[in-house]
Amino acid sequence: MSEILGAEPLYRRVLCGVGHFQPLEDGTVKISSQAFSDRGMKPSVDRSSLCPHGPSYSQADLSDGVVSVLASGVRGIAARSVKDGVTISYAIDVFPDPLPGNPAHAEIRPSPEYATKSAFRKVLEALALLAAWEIYPEEIRSTYQ
Repeated sequence: MSEILGAEPLYRRVLCGVGHFQPLEDGTVKISSQAFSDRGMKPSVDRSSLCPHGPSYSQADLSDGVVSVLASGVRGIAARSVKDGVTISYAIDVFPDPLPGNPAHAEIRPSPEYATKSAFRKVLEALALLAAWEIYPEEIRSTYQ
């Protein structure tokens, strides 16, 4: 496993038609925090340096969209929560997590583990703000690309 450098883009698949994005009147498409949601609170991404076909590597289906965030941006997320009167600060980072058939797979994880779901939601919101479109979802692709 190679180190994930700060300048490395990380790709995240955005499903078509499930509230993960919203076209706005100004002609942009807002990425929803739900685009990064994960039951295990460790959103999966693909490392661009290991994606032989660029962002399209991250599409499970051609209708999917793909966004990117820089590893340095992920590491710059400041997340905190308060539990039982104690403030907990989280270091957010990206860890290689290769899977069979997907050597580019990585996970965005906190240290320590989230003590509250609200801390994870704040990280999702920050990821959505950092994300940029690489491939728009099919239902809006012809309008925006």
